[in-house]
Amino acid sequence: MRRIAPLVLAGSLLFAACGGDDDPAAATDSIVLPAKESAATTEPAPATTSPAAPVTDVAPGTTSAEPLVTPIELDPCLVGSWNVSVETIGLLVAAAILPVPDLTLADGGFTVTMNGDGTVTADADFTASFTFGETPGEADVAWTGSGTWSTFDGVVTLALEQQDGGLTEVRLDGVAQADGGLDVDLPLAGGPYTCADTRLDVTGTAGDTTIPLVLER
Repeated sequence: MRRIAPLVLAGSLLFAACGGDDDPAAATDSIVLPAKESAATTEPAPATTSPAAPVTDVAPGTTSAEPLVTPIELDPCLVGSWNVSVETIGLLVAAAILPVPDLTLADGGFTVTMNGDGTVTADADFTASFTFGETPGEADVAWTGSGTWSTFDGVVTLALEQQDGGLTEVRLDGVAQADGGLDVDLPLAGGPYTCADTRLDVTGTAGDTTIPLVLER
């Protein structure tokens, strides 16, 4: 799938490995061999003693290699399916696909479902209307995402591990544009949130971009 790196709901949602080196010269940099004993017989040097180094206490936990584990919660208020508001759809599309103002929803919708087991799915299938200069236009978007979610201390974390689809067609004044299809990552990201029965507000942050997300049900 071809990806682009827009301002975001591509979020950032972000790994490298280092191979070995067979150069023997490199090996001598990391392995130190002990010196060979001399064949000549010499008188052993008289033993000397030095005062023992003072023993100091080590702060507890400073030598532990265990990673810091953040407690994971699943706020029950967030569990269920949410409809992404038209304003939020416009911000996401503008950030990831079409930087055009005053984008509205002509057909379809965008839903995000946060399940009680910590998994999340998202499904966008809509036609957005906009104006390019003075020319009316439409954009068809078909996109899905899946991953995990959790909450802690007033912050919701969304980790979309799989994203597929994006912009399928763009029409200007009713005429389909060549090469109008484009796979994208939408910057649907987590952040501080407030939740009520019928509304979820998230100050989504993806990279350096902040997008106020409003979801309703």
